[in-house]
Amino acid sequence: MSCAGRILIYGGKGALGSSCVSLFKSKNYWVGSIDLMPNEQADANVVVKPSESWLNQEDEVLKGVESIIGGEKLDAVLCVAGGWAGGNAASKEFIKNADMMWKQSVWTSSIAAALAAKYLKEGGIVTLPGAAPCVGGTAGMMGYGMAKAAVHQLVKSLASKGSGLPANSSAVAILPVTLDTPMNRKFMSEADFTTWTPLEFVAELFFKWTSDGSTRPENGSLASLLAKGFRFFCSLHSRGVVDRKDLASKDDEQETHGPFYSPAYYLPCQFISFCGSFKYQSREKKKVHVIESPEIWEEFCHRILKQNIKVIGLDCEWVSHGKRALPVSLLQVATPKGDCGLVRLSKMSEVPESLHQIMQDRSILKVGVAVVDDGKKLGRDYGITVQGCVDLRYVLARVRGIFNVKTESLREITKEVLDVVIEKDAAVRRGNWEAETYTEAQIDYAAKDALVGVDIFTHLIMAKMEGQKVHISEKALMENELDLRFWPTARSMCQGIVDLPYKSQIARNRKEENKTVSMETMRFSLDKDDLQVFIGSSSLSVKDKRAYVVRKRPLYYNCFLLAPDGQELCTCDVRKVEWYLEKGLAVKVKEDPLTVKLNFEPGGRPEGEDDYYLQQKDNICVACGSEEMLIKKQVVPKEYRRFFPTSLKDHSSHDVLLLCVPCHRKSTQYDNVLRYQLAKESGYPIDMGFFPTSLKDHSSHDVLLLCVPCHRKSTQYDNVLRYQLAKESGYPIDMGSSVKVHADRDLQKVKSAARALLSPKSDQIPVERRKDLQQVVLDFYGTEELSTEILQDAAKMDFRTINDEFFPHGKGVIRHVRKNEGIYNFERRWRQHFLDTMKPKYLPSKWSVDHKHARTEFYS
Repeated sequence: MSCAGRILIYGGKGALGSSCVSLFKSKNYWVGSIDLMPNEQADANVVVKPSESWLNQEDEVLKGVESIIGGEKLDAVLCVAGGWAGGNAASKEFIKNADMMWKQSVWTSSIAAALAAKYLKEGGIVTLPGAAPCVGGTAGMMGYGMAKAAVHQLVKSLASKGSGLPANSSAVAILPVTLDTPMNRKFMSEADFTTWTPLEFVAELFFKWTSDGSTRPENGSLASLLAKGFRFFCSLHSRGVVDRKDLASKDDEQETHGPFYSPAYYLPCQFISFCGSFKYQSREKKKVHVIESPEIWEEFCHRILKQNIKVIGLDCEWVSHGKRALPVSLLQVATPKGDCGLVRLSKMSEVPESLHQIMQDRSILKVGVAVVDDGKKLGRDYGITVQGCVDLRYVLARVRGIFNVKTESLREITKEVLDVVIEKDAAVRRGNWEAETYTEAQIDYAAKDALVGVDIFTHLIMAKMEGQKVHISEKALMENELDLRFWPTARSMCQGIVDLPYKSQIARNRKEENKTVSMETMRFSLDKDDLQVFIGSSSLSVKDKRAYVVRKRPLYYNCFLLAPDGQELCTCDVRKVEWYLEKGLAVKVKEDPLTVKLNFEPGGRPEGEDDYYLQQKDNICVACGSEEMLIKKQVVPKEYRRFFPTSLKDHSSHDVLLLCVPCHRKSTQYDNVLRYQLAKESGYPIDMGFFPTSLKDHSSHDVLLLCVPCHRKSTQYDNVLRYQLAKESGYPIDMGSSVKVHADRDLQKVKSAARALLSPKSDQIPVERRKDLQQVVLDFYGTEELSTEILQDAAKMDFRTINDEFFPHGKGVIRHVRKNEGIYNFERRWRQHFLDTMKPKYLPSKWSVDHKHARTEFYS
């Protein structure tokens, strides 16, 4: 019985190779295997000796293949040999692993290419094993990345004219992310296997390409293997731009059963280009459905659920009478494929249960501008619980340095991100959304808001991934299948901002300006006879508010980090999780909350299940519970902690809490009390120039005018009081060690005069004043003629000198503490001080004044 064809599999004994051997044998193909060990299912085997050099391996393989094929030509040469090893440039095993990766990937692929050139039929195919992560940088696995990048280049070269391959043959590289092999399941047992590519899918793909040349990708393609639930895809990278070619003949919405989502070779299209090479066009193929009854909604719901939606654009319209807003009249829902439902809630007798379910499903993101507010209004008006809302302005803020949006309106964001100007007719916006029938203008207005919302979200995530502005074709958006990294990146970027109400910076500033914060009158003393400082009742001034930079992003993202054995290590920032994933140091095991498992043993583990760092924390003021104007509070001030032993400085997040601006300001005033007490106890004064902010900001009351004779007389009297205060406080006047920088007042005058004379507005200086300024500079330089060069030199001079005897207050206090009470007691003192003065009501439950006591006793 004649065979259907002849193929050679390099790596035929491995997991993927064995799957390919089994499939092709079932299809009546003659199969030859090349590997370190023979495959019993294969018709013939060539066994490679790993100890041989590259040249010797090539010689042995070519001779072995010549002997087993008997002069016949091959339909395909499928190379699936390879391996993996991690490490960056600083790793001890970097060169060793790089050498191993080169042998396992480049040697085998090169020999496979030589076999194809010699034994492949005209019109045959050779496939080589690449890797999807290696299209870009691979800092955590450099040797692996270099080897796979070389394989990618080899495929491109084999596809070029004069490569040595037979006529009309094809060269393709497959770029998997994670193959579903027994070893991968063993070492990543808690990973999401639905995101892995089954070996059977790859084998079927090879068979399709071998048996039917019309289904092959373009010669030289790099084919990424994608997985989504139980749907598997192949994404083609050609000419450096992502290009996905549909090789299916059936509709992608056909329902099937079994391990594959039929058709097995559905390859969705996606065209992405970078700014300047492609112009995004507004939706032309949108499908707008006006929904006025639960029955019509059910049809629409069935339609969009078949699209496996993970994000929808959401918006609401309602009618207002004066300041009174009526219930929501219209709910707009749009999918990435261009289906937009205009749900007329005001005309429905009841809200369909399936609508409730979609709105409650937190795994389906609802994106838009002020979308959280829309969700709350739906809850108030109709009892619809809306979860998974993401305000696009938060996402935009996380894509830094790419877009320049002047205002935070949807129109401005659309213009900058999509290069599309949407017309926002005020008359339509204020129109009657409860009308019996909508006008075309109303339908277009409503649909556009929801559709551009979901498109903006897609473009922002892709821009974050690529590091630059991108444009995605409407066809790609309609296909709703994006880069494999898209959803992991999207979920990471949305950590901490899901269902978070948006507060613009302008709104926050206005609210802060109109809000005065009364501070309780506080009097404190260092000791009975010591200097007393009185802080009276005050309110936040504009200057105060500029001194506080409120957080624009959450402090706590509550992502989880797991050890290789699954033990929870800590909660952490989303950026830390992203770093581990990008470096290949961890695998994602859960989306919500975002959880990753390290693939290396961590340096330490939690002391128990009650560890503080395992606790999820709320982004609120720990004192009053406010969610607005939040700032980090250092319970132990930095001026002291910076001089702690390294082991304590590295684990200080326990003492970093959130306070709102009013509470932070109040806490700082209380802290100043303890700072003065520490200065008294240690003998190290607080750095000169310190005065509580509330007193420095209102000092104009004590600035008066005196003539020169009276000023001299007043200074003499002041010196008497200064010496008296020095005697009472124990701090001498010439305390050189407490002043970091000395200022030469004479040089300062010269510099100030020169800068005034060089100023563009110098011609506005009165003649007499100009002469005085010129004389200051002339006297300093000892010359009679003033030139531009002299003025420029004077304007650049530094009038400050560093005080070599300066000794920081914080360093002195810690030196005193280590000799007396010990670091632990000092740290505990500050924590107790915070509890006693601020009386926080919303501290994390496991926060403690005795945190890490055992570890810090060493430093007592």
